[in-house]
Amino acid sequence: MSIINILFIIQGLQSLVLAGFLVFTRRGKKASNIYLAGFLLTLVVEIVYALVSEYTLISLEFLAFFGFLYGPFLFLYIQSLNYVHKSEKSKYKIHLVPIGCFTIGLFTGISSSIFEGLLAVCFAYYFFLSFFKYLDTKKILKSNYSNLDIVDIEWLFTFLVPFFPLIVIDFAEYLFDFIPTDMISLILVNIQALIILFIINYLTIAGWMKTNSFMGIYENIERTPLNGGVVSKSYKDNFDKEEIIGYAELILEKIDGGQLFKNPEMNIQTLAKEVDLSPRQVSHTINLFFKTNFSDFINQRRLKYAKNLLVSFSNDEKNVSQIIYESGFNSTTSFYTYFKKNERTSPKEFRQTHRKV
Repeated sequence: MSIINILFIIQGLQSLVLAGFLVFTRRGKKASNIYLAGFLLTLVVEIVYALVSEYTLISLEFLAFFGFLYGPFLFLYIQSLNYVHKSEKSKYKIHLVPIGCFTIGLFTGISSSIFEGLLAVCFAYYFFLSFFKYLDTKKILKSNYSNLDIVDIEWLFTFLVPFFPLIVIDFAEYLFDFIPTDMISLILVNIQALIILFIINYLTIAGWMKTNSFMGIYENIERTPLNGGVVSKSYKDNFDKEEIIGYAELILEKIDGGQLFKNPEMNIQTLAKEVDLSPRQVSHTINLFFKTNFSDFINQRRLKYAKNLLVSFSNDEKNVSQIIYESGFNSTTSFYTYFKKNERTSPKEFRQTHRKV
């Protein structure tokens, strides 16, 4: 058995186990789990086709058409990570087009060269669609949630990037079909197998490390539909400067005075109810007046409070973990990452250094 076949078998088994877990687990958002499981099972079908086709006389070419389902499953998974409004779900129908291509190809017997070209184009299109959806989801989460475990979807970037060389290889393999270069084709297939193996293993690690963002945000609340980004040059939605200042004072009174930042599940809807404003008004105020997004606005206050507790001699009996949860953070791992990113040191080192001053 060749090395490439061994890699394919490992990929298939890992994909099957992870897909099975996602289908039967009760954790996370069901839609997110199903879409990702669908992506992994499509990969399993493709691997089975690659392994079996060379050892049997039975035509199994119809299995190759499952490749048209890669892209839609990947895109819908990323889109489902955030709360999706009912009006947005109606747009899902457009992603039936690749499935239509699959059906047409199955019954019309499309030629292999045309098929491979269409498959490469389909996956490339959905890759870029998925990447931009990731960027959009990242902005939306930062504008609506303060929970670092939910907001932190940087792992998704690492998951998506390896797909780019896969796309390049797909097109390269399509071109090399017209050139007698078996050695180059074999090298490309081996590289492709290694990349997919990395993707599957990384996906497994991400699921274990980033459970909340990996399995979707399943709070039954409507997120604020924003374009994302910090607006600083103009006042939108008919908010004038005086209104913004007034809203900012209300928000500060509740967040700082009432220490609402200590609520680990604080989101923009909760804050909006506390200050008797709409989520959009709160969001625009934080964007325009404080020049930041909701996530950083809340977590910077948690960080400041945690730093005060760390250097206070009256809190000697409290360990770092106690201080983390008292400050409103609900994950030690996320807190340590956030602390080091902002302070360029660990909480323990910060405590020791500032106690000496």
